[in-house]
This record gives sequence, structure tokens and C-alpha cells, in this order.
Amino acid sequence: MAVGNDLVDLADPFARRKGVCRSYASRVLGPRELEWWERSGDPALLLWTLWSVKEAAYKAFGKITGPIPFLPKTMVVMEKPAEGPRETRGIAETPWGRAVFRSLRREDCIHTLCAPAWDDVLDETRWHVAETAPGGDGSREVRRAAERALARHLGVNEKDIRVLRDRGAGTSPVPRVFLGQREFPADLSLSHDGRYVAWAFRTPARRRDLHRGFSARNSAPMV
Repeated sequence: MAVGNDLVDLADPFARRKGVCRSYASRVLGPRELEWWERSGDPALLLWTLWSVKEAAYKAFGKITGPIPFLPKTMVVMEKPAEGPRETRGIAETPWGRAVFRSLRREDCIHTLCAPAWDDVLDETRWHVAETAPGGDGSREVRRAAERALARHLGVNEKDIRVLRDRGAGTSPVPRVFLGQREFPADLSLSHDGRYVAWAFRTPARRRDLHRGFSARNSAPMV
């Protein structure tokens, strides 16, 4: 199991500024992707959609290969993502193999799931994006959100679930799930940016009724 998950807060000042900056785009996009960006009616949306695919693929393959460098220009999205629909699916070629992705976009946020093409589990993956309180610790909040969701999914006490992150050199930290004192075989990916946090996971024990989707802060429970 190897699912990667990434999100971008489009309203974040960095995203607004860099999304229309050609020098930045030329550092993260391949030649054909850069042509798409130059001709796009919404270059920031396109750039961050492509970025989130590459970041999610990097996270997914990092679980399989171990530490790998993040070199976004070496990962290529095969077809230009449609700019209109909320959801777009596609294929990306990476140095570690072909990946499949699904990006969901709205006015102020992009969320992408990615997995190796030989293990396309995107439709079986549970995921959620939520808005956080201003000034919060995104890393801590996304871990806590994932712990709550996993506890509900597995039918265990929230206090029995812990999410820790390996911090090996050269790759994105890989989240590890512990049930009590033992590591639990869950495939978990975490992401946070600006006002948003997102988790995505698969477990050996599946429940079809786990809620998926976007929610705003102070809205209904995530699961």
C-alpha cells in the first residue's frame, strides 16, 4: 500500500505570488508543462495542480523506495489537467514508475491523491480536507485529525491511536500508526498548507461508510 496526499491553499500569499511567477514555474515544471502554464487562463491553478500531483507522487513512492530526492521537473503529468471541473484524473511518469492521480479543486484549495499505477487504490482510500483555526500548528492538527478518524474507523478509543512521523534524510516524513504499543499496518499520508489540513489512509479493516470530503471549521464531524 502506498498512497500520497497533498494539498495547496490557493489563498496563501506564497501560492498567489509564485503561481504566476515564470522563474518559479520553470524550476518545477517540465518543458511541456511550462507551455501549458504559459497558455493557461488560470496559471496559478494549473501550476499548483501540477505541483500537488508531483508532491503526492513523491510521498507515495517514498514509502516504497525509501529516501528519495524531490525533483519536481523529473515527474511529468502526461495530459494537461482540465481547468474547469472540480475533479480531474490522470497519469504521471516519475523516475520510480508510473503513477495515477485524482485532484479535486475548488476556488481556494487543491487536494490530490496519488498511487503507483500498478496499485491503483484511489477509490478505496479514505480522505478528508478540513479548515483549521487561524494561527494553529498544521503539523499537529493534521496528526490529531488523522488519529480521530482512524479511531472511529477502527472502532477503538482515540487515546489508543498515535500517529508518529519518521524523519529520515532525503524524503518526506512517513507517518506511522500505532494502536496501543504496536505499530498498526495502516497506509497513511498527511498534508497541511495555509488554512488547511488533509489526511488520507487505507487500512486492512475497511468500512465503506467513512465520510470523505471537504468541511469547514466548526462544521459537522469529519467521520
